Amino acid sequence: MVFMQYASDPIVFYDPASLWRAPAWMREPTAPDVSPEIEFLPVVTQFQLAMDMALSKAVPEGFGHNYLAEDYIDAWIAVTSPEGWAETDIARLKAWCGLQWGLGCRN
Repeated sequence: MVFMQYASDPIVFYDPASLWRAPAWMREPTAPDVSPEIEFLPVVTQFQLAMDMALSKAVPEGFGHNYLAEDYIDAWIAVTSPEGWAETDIARLKAWCGLQWGLGCRN
């Protein structure tokens, strides 16, 4: 089983208790794509997280809830272990599913 998530994805890390308590991800060292300026303030943080969730697709690809097709490839390879696949095959598939083709792989 593989869990795929970006550290800056407010949807996968949402916790209703953040209304009164700092979420676990705020009590740990933050990931590189999470602002080091973030701090917990009761009620205010809940409002900020709600806004982040509403806008989580309006961020650059590879951040927030804006997942890249090419990132799914590593997860699928980890789960399926395709027989006979070399790094060149993986690179070719990632190029086939690159950002230039939009949200998915080209047809």
